[in-house]
Amino acid sequence: MRPLLAAAPSFLLVSSLAAQGETGFLRGRGRLDLSASYSLDRFDDVRLENPVESFEDGARALWGLYAAYGVRDDLDLVVNAAYASAEADGEPAFEDESDLQDVAVQVKWRSGAWTLGPGEIRWLLAPGVRLPLTDYESYSKNPLNGLGEDDTVLLGRTILHYDWRSTYVALETGYDHRNGPLDDEVPLHLSLGTTLGRVTWQVFATNLIALGDTVSSPRLSDERDGYVRFGVGAYVRVSERFGLSLSVRHSDDGTNEAQGFSLGTVLRF
Repeated sequence: MRPLLAAAPSFLLVSSLAAQGETGFLRGRGRLDLSASYSLDRFDDVRLENPVESFEDGARALWGLYAAYGVRDDLDLVVNAAYASAEADGEPAFEDESDLQDVAVQVKWRSGAWTLGPGEIRWLLAPGVRLPLTDYESYSKNPLNGLGEDDTVLLGRTILHYDWRSTYVALETGYDHRNGPLDDEVPLHLSLGTTLGRVTWQVFATNLIALGDTVSSPRLSDERDGYVRFGVGAYVRVSERFGLSLSVRHSDDGTNEAQGFSLGTVLRF
């Protein structure tokens, strides 16, 4: 039987391809988890720096699909894909956009595990790649409502994870190399969770560090700039095979701020 917490953490994170990060929980050989989610981020005031312009009422929606399969007890294969929609009310100069966005494929391998105090610490390697699914409208063509940068990103990730009874803390970091015009990035994803009855509660924080000069954009969740994000989430186990997730968050790239939420359903096989 899988650990109690293993049902929850990853599915608090499926709102987008730039989600809060992975944890060190693995599914187990032959186990499959599937999730579908809806995510919305809204900007009351939007400012572009190139060109210098200000707008009101920007919004972005993401429909996400997430799958994680246990190849071995110490190895998971994770696939995450999204359909994106972006709009700004009353701005005819920038058309609203919607299209299939990116797909990310990642492996999570537990390279070591050690007893530390009352719990266990695990170290995982989690390399991956993110690819555009379509030739969608990029920021260079539509700086307000572009869906992404339409480039390939190599994800060099590692995860440090500690859990004790019904509580865990996880840090995912590494180096992401972009094969496009944007700078490479260093992600820092920190999450802390605990389970009470059928509900796992989580707080999370993300700091995405862009390595170089960047141009401000309202599309925080697509990593055009470095940004800071924090929030809270909950996962409810309705049954052994079905669950629901909810999270709320605040994002800030130093120029623009956004408030958002995500809703998800989870099936476990």
